[in-house]
Amino acid sequence: RRKRLVEEQKAHITLRAQGHGQYMEIGDQKQFFEEIKIAPAAVVHFYRSSTMRCQIADKHMERCAKKYVECRFVKVNAEKFPFVCERLNIWALPSILLFKKGITQHHIVGFNDFGDKDDFSDEL
Repeated sequence: RRKRLVEEQKAHITLRAQGHGQYMEIGDQKQFFEEIKIAPAAVVHFYRSSTMRCQIADKHMERCAKKYVECRFVKVNAEKFPFVCERLNIWALPSILLFKKGITQHHIVGFNDFGDKDDFSDEL
């Protein structure tokens, strides 16, 4: 049991060194593809700063990034990434994509999957 706990702690430290546990903005398309490729799991928030619901989603993503370190949380300004948005079929904002080992697993458009409410829970 102790050996397993030590291994989990080492994995946790490695993930934190890769940026897990924090919510950050991706600067360019190359960085986007690199982040998605190396992360075992990732949540990507496509946003526009002038959209109110994107600001609400940011607050939730910020809390989740700290809580779920095993998953990488990042945001992408959709206006600066037209190629990525087109390729991933981002047509409404906010859009949240869930990736596992670089492959899209789920696409959340707006707050539909959260009961269409602004004050949804961050819990699993």
